[in-house]
Amino acid sequence: MRAPLLLVCLALPAHAQEPARSATEARWRAEDAALTTMSEGDVAVRLRAIQRAPELEVAPLALPVLAPIAAGDDPILAPAAASAAWRIARALDRDALDAEELDLAPLRDARAAYPALANDESARPDLRQLAAFVADALAQLDAPAVLPTAE
Repeated sequence: MRAPLLLVCLALPAHAQEPARSATEARWRAEDAALTTMSEGDVAVRLRAIQRAPELEVAPLALPVLAPIAAGDDPILAPAAASAAWRIARALDRDALDAEELDLAPLRDARAAYPALANDESARPDLRQLAAFVADALAQLDAPAVLPTAE
């Protein structure tokens, strides 16, 4: 189980290899490196980072990174990215995101990418379906938590 961490550590930029001042900073650096690794480097390393995206503490922030990969034409990375995005979206919980004080702006920005893939007739049907599920989950984040009642 240490191999994925090793791959991510090897992909760290030089400035990220400086000692972290705290455990929180170290965790942020590792997760930032994992997000970067998804879109840069060797296909095998990228694939492993994409597959591990749903396990990140800040997994929702991977959705904007995964969108262009899922919409791409790489026969290995595109389905892996769509599947990872679906796994992340399936676990989205507005209350948990609010409790973590996670910035939802990147998720709102990614919201347009998934419907575009879902409606792309040139894309594989399985990727289109996963993108539709992700788009729906992201749309639910902006839905009101409690509907007003008529009095």
